[in-house]
Amino acid sequence: MNILKRSGKPMKKSDIIRNVILVISVIVFLYALINLIVIFVNYKIGDKQYAKVKSEVFDSENAVAPEVLVSDDVLADVKIEKEYKFLKYDHAALLAINPQAQGYIDMPGIGFSYPIALGADNEYYLNHTIEGKIHSYGCLFIDYRQTDGFKGRNPIIYGHNMKSGAMLAGLNKYLKADFYADKYNQFFYFYCGEGVYVYQIFSVYITDATDKETYKFTYDTDKEYADYIEYVAGKSRYPTGVSVDASDEIMTLSTCYDDKTARIIVHAKRLK
Repeated sequence: MNILKRSGKPMKKSDIIRNVILVISVIVFLYALINLIVIFVNYKIGDKQYAKVKSEVFDSENAVAPEVLVSDDVLADVKIEKEYKFLKYDHAALLAINPQAQGYIDMPGIGFSYPIALGADNEYYLNHTIEGKIHSYGCLFIDYRQTDGFKGRNPIIYGHNMKSGAMLAGLNKYLKADFYADKYNQFFYFYCGEGVYVYQIFSVYITDATDKETYKFTYDTDKEYADYIEYVAGKSRYPTGVSVDASDEIMTLSTCYDDKTARIIVHAKRLK
């Protein structure tokens, strides 16, 4: 059977091929468009879920001004042009959402605020939110082997680097020294049952997921811990000028970079 044009003349083979390519191109375009819409809607769902949790924890009628767990002298020395406004916080509300919750991390420099959990493994919170709902955002979580949670010397926090800018994606900004140079960006805050701790970032770098030294969190002696701090401080992409020693407790944030094994690492010390 001949394939006819409107003129009634048979189509050339080249025209048929061109039309087939056009149809395939349209199908591919529509498929890609649908995928983009699905991804966009998924991001919106994740953002909405975490906005809801944040509202329940920080806007709760039972939320109170937490004790700032740092000395007045140290806090006064943190001379930041844009003064951080401590939030009212309801830890009981967070535990009601998830008993595995450890607290809430707030990084105002990158507009970042999320709960942190401690699960039974390092897999569950890769695709489950703090509410236990399946979602690509997952939830920030402490390495499950660190049973002391944030009370350990160096809790390691994992989270996704989402293309939407959510979760730990904002850590990308710290790869640039000029962003860190703004003192407001050097500090973040951890809200928990005891109050709120203040942390100052002292090292930022990219490493491989197999870097056992970076992900080390058990230290048999103070010397071993001091060696660890010296090692991670020395890996920083730029000097921060922040002094850290074995008397300090730190926190490590880890997220994916631009391939399957590269990781952005941010280390911060807890101010006393």
